[in-house]
Amino acid sequence: LTLNDKYYLDQNARTHEAAYRCLETLAENGAKSPLVYSEIASLHLEAVNDHYAYPPDATIEKAMTFAHRAVQMGPTSPYAHRSYGYINSRLGNADEALRWMRKAYDLNPYDLAMAAAYGYGLIFAGRYAEGTPILAQAVDASSGHPTWWDF
Repeated sequence: LTLNDKYYLDQNARTHEAAYRCLETLAENGAKSPLVYSEIASLHLEAVNDHYAYPPDATIEKAMTFAHRAVQMGPTSPYAHRSYGYINSRLGNADEALRWMRKAYDLNPYDLAMAAAYGYGLIFAGRYAEGTPILAQAVDASSGHPTWWDF
């Protein structure tokens, strides 16, 4: 998870591949944590969006498969719900994305990453008046954050 965090603080092909390979190894060895699958789902979608070479043949559908598995393994995991919402947003399912991101936020409203994801989802859906204060509060309260929080 440290490599995953490192990727989001320095997004490039090298840090992405290192994080992805680490999580992929955990998944291949039967990891039981929904966090492994939610984070590999998000990294898989990053590979699609940013055209990273690894993993080869990355698809949104495969990312959704990982996210779905995360939700099944961790029905109370905010990370699983956030990942599922994020992927739905990229599929153009704004209402579904917001439903899942809201659930992630509700599961852990004190986690600044969940607040940021929900706020970002609202902004991405065009609901600026609702999303901007949530995202701004997360940015203001955090002493360090990924670049996607900056707006």
